[in-house]
Amino acid sequence: MLATKMKFDKKTGTILSCGGNTIIVDIPAQIDGIPVRALGPKLFDNGYKLLKITLPEGLKIIEDEVFSGCSNLMEITLPSTIEEIGNKAFFGCSLIKEIVLPNTVKTIGNEAFSGCYAITKITLSQELRQIGIEAFARCYSLSKIELPNSLIKIGDRAFLECSTLSQIVIPDGIKKITEMMFSRCYNLSKVKLPLNTTVISAGAFNKCASLIKIQLPPKVTSIGIGAFHGCKRLVEIILPNSVTFVGNIAFSECISLERVIMFEGVKYIGEEAFYCCNSLRIISIPSSVISLGQGAFSLCRNLEYVRLSEGLYSIGTGAFSRCYNLSKIQIPSTVNDIGDLAFAGCYNLEKITLNEGLTYIGIEAFAGCSRLTEITLPSTLASINSHTFFGCYNLSNVNIAEGITSIENKAFVGCINLRDLTIPSTVTFIGTKVFAGCGSLSSITLLEGLTYIEDEAFNGCSQLRDISIPNSVTSLGNKAFWKCSGLEKVILPASLKHIGASAFSGCRQITKLDLLSGLETIGDRAFSWCNKLEQIKIPDTVLHIGSEVFWMSSNLREIEVDKNNSNYSSENGVLMSKEKDVLIQCPEGKEGFYKMAESTTSINSKAFFRCHKLTEVQLSNNIQSINEYTFKDCYNLIKVTFSDNLKSIKEGAFANCKSLNEISIPSSVNFLGDRAFAKCSGLISVTIPCSIETETFLKCSKLQSVTILDGATSIGDRAFSYCQNLIKVKLANTIQSLGLSVFSKCYKLTNIILPENLDYLSNRLFSNCTELNNMIISSNIKSIGYKTFMHCNNLVEITLPNTLESVANVAFLECNKIQRIYYNGSSQQWESLTKSCLLPQNVSVIYF
Repeated sequence: MLATKMKFDKKTGTILSCGGNTIIVDIPAQIDGIPVRALGPKLFDNGYKLLKITLPEGLKIIEDEVFSGCSNLMEITLPSTIEEIGNKAFFGCSLIKEIVLPNTVKTIGNEAFSGCYAITKITLSQELRQIGIEAFARCYSLSKIELPNSLIKIGDRAFLECSTLSQIVIPDGIKKITEMMFSRCYNLSKVKLPLNTTVISAGAFNKCASLIKIQLPPKVTSIGIGAFHGCKRLVEIILPNSVTFVGNIAFSECISLERVIMFEGVKYIGEEAFYCCNSLRIISIPSSVISLGQGAFSLCRNLEYVRLSEGLYSIGTGAFSRCYNLSKIQIPSTVNDIGDLAFAGCYNLEKITLNEGLTYIGIEAFAGCSRLTEITLPSTLASINSHTFFGCYNLSNVNIAEGITSIENKAFVGCINLRDLTIPSTVTFIGTKVFAGCGSLSSITLLEGLTYIEDEAFNGCSQLRDISIPNSVTSLGNKAFWKCSGLEKVILPASLKHIGASAFSGCRQITKLDLLSGLETIGDRAFSWCNKLEQIKIPDTVLHIGSEVFWMSSNLREIEVDKNNSNYSSENGVLMSKEKDVLIQCPEGKEGFYKMAESTTSINSKAFFRCHKLTEVQLSNNIQSINEYTFKDCYNLIKVTFSDNLKSIKEGAFANCKSLNEISIPSSVNFLGDRAFAKCSGLISVTIPCSIETETFLKCSKLQSVTILDGATSIGDRAFSYCQNLIKVKLANTIQSLGLSVFSKCYKLTNIILPENLDYLSNRLFSNCTELNNMIISSNIKSIGYKTFMHCNNLVEITLPNTLESVANVAFLECNKIQRIYYNGSSQQWESLTKSCLLPQNVSVIYF
């Protein structure tokens, strides 16, 4: 290339641009008699065609990005006069294999040789003072480099990802190992640090996976964040007494690290500093350490012994979590803060000593310590935090000192071997599910001072035999003693104002409960499933009683209400409103005949639910509606006398009343709800004055006769499905629609006369009516639906009108015995109507 094609700054001696052919370039020593001293910025930037260049003696400066991206440049010889190499000067020169920097070079700019993938050898100037940021980053083929003693600064990430670099000696002039200086130098196995080094910065040796040993100089004061993170072969580290700070993740995932020696001087061990150091078995924390960071030794799976020294103030969140082999630890008396999850998952931890002075234990601090057998909680603790001992299956002995004021949610949930416990008088609050699932807890002493027992506090404590609630408790939460199936005796205080929903549900052994004056509210199902409870008295102060309070309490014979109660009363052992116009609850153990008071105008839903000892009920003449599930599961109810004023029987009202064999539904009734008499398997005959909803008489297996009176207009889906003994059905002519599968599986039904106003036979209407033998379909029917007569195996004859417009292709599926079809129409009409319909091959069609 000729000098005349170059743009040249004569004042500075800098070539600013080149013209013409840039494949082979010869830089002259002079242009117009003026010496060339510098190559200007980006002179050959992205000059991917450049193959060869000759640089003259006298050249002193290669400025920024001069050869950046010259990806085909294979070699270059630098003149002996070069003093400075700029930022990204040779960035991405991926084919250069060797560089020799003359002794005149004093600085190498940022990223100067970054991305020179093929470089195997670099000879540095013996006068070099500074190496810039990422100067040799990603020189993947560089296996060795000698740093001159003249160096005083090496920039961040200088040798980042030099993945074949195997050893390095850092000269004495370097005091700081900068950030990520050798990060991801995967083959680096030998490092010599200068004695004057004071700082090892963040990520300095991050993921140097071949590094086995490194000696830290005696003046090092701090180990930066992730300094040795992921050094998988590092076996030993000795922190000199000059080190005061170990940064976050400093040695995390050093999975071969077996030995860590710390001298007095270290004050802080950062978050996850030794996380996942799986080979570490013993660690001794010196007395100078005041804080262990979050997850400091988390997941050190084989850590067996930890010595914590007096002087330690705080153990951070998850500091020793999932140290599976840790068997015992003594917390120094100086510690006042144990963080969340600090020892969570240490399932071999058998013993831990906590001292007076400890003020805080975090959430789940000892959760999952399944071999821990005993714990003493000091008086200086303000509270036992939520989930603190969650899942400590073998914890059997807990001593809670006076001074602790609350036990928070789920603190001891799942401690299945906890047997007895005394809650001190200073505790005012027991949170949600605190002792839930403590199946061996047989005795607990609660002292005055306690005011709240929250939801499910003792849920599932099946061995608890008796409980005395102190005379300071004002509220029992929902399910507070739910499924305490062994609980026999409960003493409730006069201070109690609220019993939550299902508070004593499932307490099957309780025979007696004394509710004292002062109680104001009883929640839904509060005493449900109390199978041995025989009677109960509601005090005068109760203002609200929830629904189904005594549900499934099968032996409760009597509910008595104090006569001075302003909201409730009782009549013959049945819970009523004060004015006795609303029947609220009949006790399930009530026997024989029950005659309802004439003052009663309404019955609550499920009021007689599962009153399985009742045999006969006579309703008040003022009852107009029987609500949802009112008499459901009254297995032994034989007879019900209805009011002549009754208008509706709602969903499931008599469902599963298996002994009910005859009912007389008054003509005044205009509504029968879904499943109103479903599974009344003793019912033999019924006369119905109105329309019927879905599954109203489903599975009434002994039902033989059904009469539906004029006025009814519809029968809902599956209304008589599975009435397998139904023989006789009389349908009102006013009926206009029959729902899906209304008579499905009525196996003994032989024939039926359809209403004249019906125009459609619904899907599966008579499916599996295996005794149906003759069917005359009225002239108003226009459509026969999907599988309407499926599996009517004995159907022999059927008469169809010419008004039919459609027949589903499988309307007569598996009706294999049909012999004759009488059709009031022409053969052409028949062929059009049934061209896709499946019929037996030998059926005769008779047109009339």
